[in-house]
Amino acid sequence: MAKSNAAKISKMMLLAPDIIEAILEGRTDDWMMLKPLDRPLPMRWEEQQVELGI
Repeated sequence: MAKSNAAKISKMMLLAPDIIEAILEGRTDDWMMLKPLDRPLPMRWEEQQVELGI
């Protein structure tokens, strides 16, 4: 079953600010970002940055 848009957006609210900035500024590969965001990410911002390579 596909996740609702609200679920996807609410998950993005937990991302580190510099990751959100990189996404909005287009400094990330779309494919690279969409795949990891489909699974649970660490809550600590430093761990998110390492996992996403940002």
